[in-house]
Amino acid sequence: AALRYFVVLLVVYAVFSAIIAAVMGSMSPVSSGAPAGIPVPAAVFLFTLIGGLIGALVFGAWLHLWVALFGGKRGIVQTIRAGLYGSTPQLLFGWIPFIGFLFTLWSLYLIIVGLQELQDISMARAILAVFIAVMVPLILLILVASYLFIAYVTTSAVPAL
Repeated sequence: AALRYFVVLLVVYAVFSAIIAAVMGSMSPVSSGAPAGIPVPAAVFLFTLIGGLIGALVFGAWLHLWVALFGGKRGIVQTIRAGLYGSTPQLLFGWIPFIGFLFTLWSLYLIIVGLQELQDISMARAILAVFIAVMVPLILLILVASYLFIAYVTTSAVPAL
């Protein structure tokens, strides 16, 4: 039931994300197209749908690693269920430009509350599990992006004056 609920909301999120991509693309002075001639809104829809489903399951497994280390005893299904239901605000309103991140924060709070209830762990342990599960990949992403940026900047040709 949780997976069906999530997929329905993910479709809504993907549709609104595609609409935003179409609106932003129409305001761009440069004509842009996705690879293989697929229109950008269609590509955004497909990548959001497929990536969202795979990402939710992978993040659920990653989060469960930390939940288990902090004392969660009720299995990975309960952790994934907390993640799927907790993502409701992000999926309903996260597509809104400039304020969508607020709904991501709300979703993280709901995931913490869900873990506390479904895994029977304290609020502090749930906060630590979610914090580590989010921050480790984020720090790795920042490090890789920094490395690539530095590599690009230091190997780019310097224009002659």
